[in-house]
Amino acid sequence: MSAVSEGVLIVVALLRQEILRNRRKKRCWIKKWIARRGVLGASNNLCVELQIENEDDFKNMFRVNRTQVNYLLDKIGSSIQRLLPFTTMRNAIPARTKLEIALKYLATGDSFGTLSQLFRVPRCTISTFLVEVLEAIYSVLEDFIKVPNDQLQILVKMLQVQHYVHHNSCNSHFQCPTNTHDCDKSQ
Repeated sequence: MSAVSEGVLIVVALLRQEILRNRRKKRCWIKKWIARRGVLGASNNLCVELQIENEDDFKNMFRVNRTQVNYLLDKIGSSIQRLLPFTTMRNAIPARTKLEIALKYLATGDSFGTLSQLFRVPRCTISTFLVEVLEAIYSVLEDFIKVPNDQLQILVKMLQVQHYVHHNSCNSHFQCPTNTHDCDKSQ
C-alpha cells in the first residue's frame, strides 16, 4: 500500500470519528407516555369501562351510544385502518381509537392537545387522520346529514347563532327585555 493511500485512509478514519462524535443524540421515535397507549389510553380503559358499567356516561362522552359507535366502526373501520397493523417502529392506531377520537372531537370540540393526552396519540397524528375519519363518517351518514345548499342559508344560520349567543349572554349589568332582542344598560 502506498503512503498516499494510507494517508487517505487515516484522514477518512479521523473524519468518520469526528462525525460520529459530533452527531446529535438520536431523538426517540415515540414518547414513552404515548407508547403506553395500549395499556393506559382512554380507548382501552375508560371507554371500555363506560361501555360495560355506565352506558349513560359513555353516551355523554361521545354523544352517541355503544350501538351507534359499533355501527359506524363496522361501516368505516376498513377505510380508516392501516393495511399493516404495525410497522417496525410502532403499532398502528386502531380504527376504534381513531373513531373515538373523532367522535370526542365532534362532541366536545376539545383541542388536539387534550385529545392527545386523553387517548395517548400525538397531536400531529390526530391532525393527520381526523379529516380522513370525518370524511368516512360523512360518506356513511350522508343521507342523514343536512348541509345548507347555498351561502345564504349558512349566513342566516350564523346570524341566528350569533343573535342567540348575544341575547343569552347578558349578565347582571344588562337587562334583556322579553319583547325585544336588544340589551339595554340597566339604570
